[in-house]
Amino acid sequence: MSAARRVGWWSETNITTQATLTNNANYGESNLREGDLIIELTPGWNFHREGARLRVNGSVSLDMIGYINGVQTSRILPQADVLATLEAIENLFFIDTSILANSRSSIRFCRAEFSSTNNQYTYAQARLRPYLSGNFGRNTTWLISSDNSYTWTTQTDNPLGNAYYGRQLAEIARTPTPWGLTLRVSSDVTRIDNQLQPTRR
Repeated sequence: MSAARRVGWWSETNITTQATLTNNANYGESNLREGDLIIELTPGWNFHREGARLRVNGSVSLDMIGYINGVQTSRILPQADVLATLEAIENLFFIDTSILANSRSSIRFCRAEFSSTNNQYTYAQARLRPYLSGNFGRNTTWLISSDNSYTWTTQTDNPLGNAYYGRQLAEIARTPTPWGLTLRVSSDVTRIDNQLQPTRR
């Protein structure tokens, strides 16, 4: 027997930790190396919702990295990832949304003389996809959707571009019984730094 489906809101917390003792915390040449004890602590929170019309899954965490001897700059890098699906009109109109945000630092990958203590890369993406979906009889489905994705990126020592991607789609598909058929019309648009890219159809 399968387990009963969980409904409503619930959440979990978690924490991971790691300690690294190294003689090359500044990623220097052999005669420039400096040792340090690096402590990484990442607390996280996961949350969920299951309902008749709304489903949500998300996670939030803080990547905290500390250098005991101060060879590199200690820092806190937030992370977030949220997905949601809403059935706005039963069996007809749906909305998918997602938000993803990450912060990264080049410090742990670069030698000290080539990295700034403020060199941080931040990436965020939001997606919105409303769509209509239904059936014609038992074997034919139809779909009309508008998929929109926005991306924002920043880096302290090197400006990066933001972007938009959109796909408009209309589709009718018949299940093979024994012959199937799919008719699809779509239009793709990409914009980077407010510059319109060629449309693909």
